[in-house]
Amino acid sequence: MTRSPGKRGNIPTLHSPQSELLPQTFVYIYIFAMFLSGTMLSFGDQRSLYALIAAGFTGAFSLIAHTIMPSIDTWLRVRMIIRDAAVIGVYLIIASRGTERLTRRYNLAWLFHYGCVMLAAFFCATSFQLLRSPEEYAALYLPYPLGDFAKIVLAGVFIVGGLLLGSERETKTASWILAAALTFYIMFVELSLGYWSRKTEFWTQMNLTISSICVLLILLLVALK
Repeated sequence: MTRSPGKRGNIPTLHSPQSELLPQTFVYIYIFAMFLSGTMLSFGDQRSLYALIAAGFTGAFSLIAHTIMPSIDTWLRVRMIIRDAAVIGVYLIIASRGTERLTRRYNLAWLFHYGCVMLAAFFCATSFQLLRSPEEYAALYLPYPLGDFAKIVLAGVFIVGGLLLGSERETKTASWILAAALTFYIMFVELSLGYWSRKTEFWTQMNLTISSICVLLILLLVALK
């Protein structure tokens, strides 16, 4: 906990080694666009269209954000990009109506495959970061040797489950397994806020955590179909 310089230096704020702060106008536009997309998705009519619009918003804002964002470490940029891609995959699965029981094949059902592929890429990239990125590796702190064993098992489950999901083999089983593993990951890695507060901005980490929760929810919907 440090104090901000300047006239308001008496107000304590969280300090991090690097800042990913974006212009406020950009952030407000993004929040409004995603709120509008979420509101439209709550209605049954044209759900696929609204999901595709939301996917487009997410991709566009991610591209713009990483263009105008201050210079940040590669490991953090990769964390942000793969989660943006995963959220796009979530919207593609919603647009495919692949989580719903329909009486006939939907004409956008082919989007389900691409959504699963993007989620598979998310899990494979996350497993690589978990094992190879010192920042990610240190986030999961458990007593030795339990911590190292848990990281290896978690990375292995992410890779195998992700490949099964991406190839659409045993989709429901893979979704259940990945949902369980991702729940563990969210609880012990993403929500290690004390650790991440020394590495990145608080709201950046919360946004990454929410993205992981979105992936968890879509896995549960696929598994329960």
